[in-house]
Amino acid sequence: MTISIGQAERLADARADTALHWAEIAGKRVFILRQVGSFPDISYDHGRILASQVTDGVFPEIIDTIRTGTDVGSDLGDRVITSVYRRLSHDVFEACSDEFRQAIDAMGEGLLAETGGGRFTAQDVRDALVAIDVGNLADGLTHRMAKPLAPEVSGTIGYVIGAIRKFPTRTDEGDDSDPSRDDVSRAVRRLRAPARQIGFGCTAVGAAPLETEDGLGLHARTFDGAFFDWNNWPGLFIVDERGTNPDWHRYVAVGTAGLIYSGGISGLNDQGLACSIHQMSTGNYDTGTGRGDYAVAPYLQQRILREAASLAEAEQILRGTKHFASWTIVVSDAKAGRAARFEISGGTQRVRRMDLSPVFSQSNHFLHHDMAERHDYFGDTHFTPTFGKWLESRARLETVAAAVAKGGLGTGFAISLLGSHADGAIGGAPRSFGRTICKAYGLMGSIARCDPDRTRAMDQIWMSVGDARPGPHAHFAGFAIDWDALEVTPVPDTPVRRSDAHSDEFTASLTDYVNAFAAVSRPRGPDGSYLGRDPTEAEERALQEDALVLIDRACNRVEDAGEVDVPLRYVRARLRHELGEFEDAARDWAFLRELFNVSGIPLHDWDKTLIMILSAATHYEMRLLESAQQQLAEGRKMLLQIRRRYFADGPTHPDLHAWEQVCEALWTKGSAELPYIDFVTVE
Repeated sequence: MTISIGQAERLADARADTALHWAEIAGKRVFILRQVGSFPDISYDHGRILASQVTDGVFPEIIDTIRTGTDVGSDLGDRVITSVYRRLSHDVFEACSDEFRQAIDAMGEGLLAETGGGRFTAQDVRDALVAIDVGNLADGLTHRMAKPLAPEVSGTIGYVIGAIRKFPTRTDEGDDSDPSRDDVSRAVRRLRAPARQIGFGCTAVGAAPLETEDGLGLHARTFDGAFFDWNNWPGLFIVDERGTNPDWHRYVAVGTAGLIYSGGISGLNDQGLACSIHQMSTGNYDTGTGRGDYAVAPYLQQRILREAASLAEAEQILRGTKHFASWTIVVSDAKAGRAARFEISGGTQRVRRMDLSPVFSQSNHFLHHDMAERHDYFGDTHFTPTFGKWLESRARLETVAAAVAKGGLGTGFAISLLGSHADGAIGGAPRSFGRTICKAYGLMGSIARCDPDRTRAMDQIWMSVGDARPGPHAHFAGFAIDWDALEVTPVPDTPVRRSDAHSDEFTASLTDYVNAFAAVSRPRGPDGSYLGRDPTEAEERALQEDALVLIDRACNRVEDAGEVDVPLRYVRARLRHELGEFEDAARDWAFLRELFNVSGIPLHDWDKTLIMILSAATHYEMRLLESAQQQLAEGRKMLLQIRRRYFADGPTHPDLHAWEQVCEALWTKGSAELPYIDFVTVE
C-alpha cells in the first residue's frame, strides 16, 4: 500500500510561513502541516487553515465535555460546579507564560477570521486548550474532598467559596448566598461525572539504537483518552520556530486539528530527541500564581522538542518551570543511546529523574520511590481512581517486558505491541479490553525512529491514521524526515503497515465495544450532535440500551467463532443489571462463574471477586436470597484476600473500601448503589 501526498496549499494573509499537504492513506485523509514562525503566529494559521477540521474534530468534543460537566441547572450544586470550573480554567490560563496565552488567543482569532465566529467563543478556545491540566486539578480537588475531616480540605473549601464569589452563577431562584461545607462536599463530588471522564492509559516502549534490529532508536507510544473524534482529522506537524530563537530546534510531531501544542503528545526533533507524555491523577496539585511561571504539561513537552538537544537540557527545562499536576515525561536521546523518565508533581513541585536501561517502558504510575502511591490521600503525589486501574497500569508494564524479551525490536514490533490485547496480570492471556495496552479509548499510536548518526539523520515518524476503532488497529503510515528541507516523504518499500494478529471476528467485536463505550460516555441527541448537557434519566437509559445492543453483538461475534472473552460478558452483565434485565444478567454472571476453573481461560482474582459481588447484587434484586448470600459471603472473603495480598497491614487502596461498602449495603439492606461501569479497565 502506498501513500499519496496532495499538492501543497498556502494560506492567504498567513502570519507564518504555512503550507498544507494532504496524504491519502488506506482511504483516509491525513493532513501534513508545515510551519515556520513564532508559536503565536503558527497557532493563528492553524486556526485559520484548519478551521473546518477544527470544528469537525476533537475540539467541539472537548468543549461539549466541559459544558456537560458544568451543566448549569437550578440547584446549588450546579452553581458550585460551574464556578469552580470557571475559576480553575481562569487560574491555569493566567499562570501560564505570555507566549502560551498569546498562542491560545491567536488560535481563536484564526478560527474567528475564517469562520466568522458563532460556534466557539474566545472563552471556549481558552477552556479547551488548558482543559488537559484543568481536568487534573478538578480530579485532585474531588479527591481531597473525599476525606472531609482532613485539614487540607479547609483550604479546598476556601478555594471553592472564592470561586463562587469571583465567578458567580445565580440559580433560577436567584440565591447567591455562600454554600455550606456539606453543600460544597456534595457538589464537588459531582464535579466530574464518572461517565464523562476523559481517563488515561498511555503506554510507551523504547530502545536505544544498539538494541534495535535496524540501528535506529525506537520510541513508541499509544495515546489514550475518551475523545472519539480525535481521528476525524489526525495530522503530522512539521515545525520550525527558530526565528524566535536561533538556538532552538526543528521538530516533527503527531497530533490532530485544534491541538496547538502538537509536540505535547509525541514527536522528535532534529537533535535525535523523542518524547512521550503520561498522565496521572493527583491529590497534590497547584492552581498557579498568575505570574506566568507555570506550564500545562503538553506544552512543556513541546518546549523540550523545541529547545533541548540532550537529556540534561530537557531536565533543565522541566526544573525551570512550575507544574499544575502529576505527569511523567519520557525523553530518549538516540545519539547518546540513553533515555530518562522525569516524574513531576505539581503540589510539591518535585521533578524526579530516573535514568533508563537501553530498553524501557512506561505506563501511568510513578516508579521513583519519592513519588510512589501510599494510599493516604494527601501523602500521595498521585493516585489511581480505582483498584482496577492500579492493577491495569502495572499489567501493561508486564506486557511490555514480556514482549521486548523476545527481541526483534523495530517498527513492526512496535505496531504489534501498541495494538496488543495481552493481559500482563494473567500471564499475557488475550482479552478484548481491560488490563491491555490497546484500550477501549485508544486514539492513536505513534513511533519515532531516530538515527544516532546526526550527520545523516535518517529519522522516521510513524503514526496511525485513524481508519479503525480502536486507534492502534488502524493503518500506520511512515514518513522519512528531511530536516534541511523541512519536508517528509513516505518511508521507502513499506510506508504503510498494520497489525494482523487478530481474527476478523475479534477485530469487529472491538469496534462494537468502542462504539458502545462512546455511546454512553459522549451522549448525543437524535440529530447526532452532542447534547452539551447531562442526559435525562430517560436519555441515559436509551444510551445504555444502545450500548447493550452493541455489546450483545460483540459477544455473539466472538462466541459464534468459538472464542470466549471475559470483559465482553462482564460488561454485558453490568449493562443488563443497570437496565433491570436481571434474569439475563444472572445468566451472564453464571457463565462467568463457571469459567473460574476452566483451563485455558485464566481470570485474575480481582475479576473473580467482582463477579461474585455483582452476581450477588443481581440475585438480591431477583429475591434469590439464599444464593445471593452465599455469593456475597464468598465475594467478601475474596475481597479481604485481595486486600491482604496487595496491601498487607499498610494503607489500602480506597477503591477496596468502596467495594467493602457495597458488600455491607447488600448484606444489611439487600441492595446497593453500584459504581459506574468502567468500560476501560473493566473495573
